[in-house]
Amino acid sequence: MHPNDAYAGVVPGSSFRVRAVGGDFLEPSAGVHVADHSAELGPDAIEISVLGLDAAAYRQYFAAHVRAYEDKFKPGDE
Repeated sequence: MHPNDAYAGVVPGSSFRVRAVGGDFLEPSAGVHVADHSAELGPDAIEISVLGLDAAAYRQYFAAHVRAYEDKFKPGDE
């Protein structure tokens, strides 16, 4: 996450939109959750959870995770 100047004025309970690198907005079915602990732990302590991405978006943006998961079920190394 790269917060802009407007983020400083956000109040708890606000709704967010998430834009992926490249400009596309993600359309999560269950919303976006922000856990911001930056006041206590510094600027790297902001966690964004995008809840309920459809399969196509998940494959597009998290291809390495999909491959790692699918590799667990490939026959051979047992």
